[in-house]
Amino acid sequence: MLPTSRMNVYLAKLSTIVLFVLGLVAFQLMLIPIQMAVFDAMIPGEFKQAVTISSLIHSHPFLQTLLPSYFIEFVLYYGAGVMGVVILFTVILLERSFRYKGIAAGVVYCGAALLLMLIPILLAEDWLRDYIFPSEVLILQIIIGICVTGLSLWFSSYLLRKKVTI
Repeated sequence: MLPTSRMNVYLAKLSTIVLFVLGLVAFQLMLIPIQMAVFDAMIPGEFKQAVTISSLIHSHPFLQTLLPSYFIEFVLYYGAGVMGVVILFTVILLERSFRYKGIAAGVVYCGAALLLMLIPILLAEDWLRDYIFPSEVLILQIIIGICVTGLSLWFSSYLLRKKVTI
């Protein structure tokens, strides 16, 4: 038996993954000036254009996602990532709890979570085109995302307490 609850181990794994991702992003941010210095040393001056780190980040879509310009974008992107990891953990716990039936249940659960997250977008684009603002769609997605994450945490806690045995 573990000296602490299994949910503490679950949350420790979740926080480890989040901190590892943030550490990798920070490491990438530290590497950008080094990469630019190596690039400047290798390429003659007449073949290159002066680029700042900020303009480099803003010109590359992947770096814009990793290092967003605004704090709210950072919270939304990384919050969605945490939600995805929590849902993935729940799917893994379903598989560990019910074996083959758990795989099917995990796929259904993941699909249901994805469908719930897409409902505001589908409503805004198809049925409520002129009645709902984009900011309202975002607020609905945030609320649904928080609910899905909370439900996944609760369901994972239930599975850890009642179904998973060592």
